[in-house]
Amino acid sequence: MIDQVYGAGGSSAQSGTALYRTDYVELFNLGTTDASIGGWSVQYAATTGTVASNPTVIPAGTMLPAGKRYLIASSTDGTVGAVLPVTPDLTGTLNMSSTAGRVYLLSNSTKVTSTCPTTSDGIVDKVSYGTGSGCSEGASPAPTPSTAQIVIRSASCTDTDQNGSDFSVASAPAPRNLNSAATPCGGGGGGSASPISLSNANASPSALTPGSTTLLYVTATPGTYAIAGVTVDLSALGGSSSQALFDDATHGDWSDRYFVPVGLLV
Repeated sequence: MIDQVYGAGGSSAQSGTALYRTDYVELFNLGTTDASIGGWSVQYAATTGTVASNPTVIPAGTMLPAGKRYLIASSTDGTVGAVLPVTPDLTGTLNMSSTAGRVYLLSNSTKVTSTCPTTSDGIVDKVSYGTGSGCSEGASPAPTPSTAQIVIRSASCTDTDQNGSDFSVASAPAPRNLNSAATPCGGGGGGSASPISLSNANASPSALTPGSTTLLYVTATPGTYAIAGVTVDLSALGGSSSQALFDDATHGDWSDRYFVPVGLLV
């Protein structure tokens, strides 16, 4: 689906000046499986009427992993603003308005001839933004941005098919590409993603008495995504419900010594 739209590339027509000299559209895979997007296209139309320029077609064989983004930029740079901070995954014919327009994502490369394409035309997602833009998802278009703002999905993992509420405008655009960090949706990674596994959880010594110290440890094996930390619930022993363990940085072993409070019966 469409995650960001920036149409102010190189422009100084609105208040302020453009942050970047290039228009771009950022796609995002909010699903739990990797998506084959080769042969799909992104197309742009003004607030009314039909698509004017040729479609920007994604190369055959392109895969968009779950939780990852794909950056499509205009091949024509303006004279105002900085170069994009990340390399686009694709450059094409995008030449969008900074304040109002319509962006279509289609599952084919056929140029849209309808003034308001639907699923029968191959529509996967569409974003109308700014005053006067028709053919929006829902009752109203996304808000109107300035040259220093992007139209961005307020929550990347949420799509209610309502442009007016799903999107907002934000300052300091931050385009992301395939190499950018993933944003897993649905509480985990993509369709081929593997979960983090825990094994060998134990305490040494395992027979505890009040006032003694034991070593708590567990082996954590990363899945598709890295392990940010491991915590254990020690509330039954009078400790923290989220006691952090420490990584040995070698074998995936996480451990910490715990002092059993005096007077606690175990």
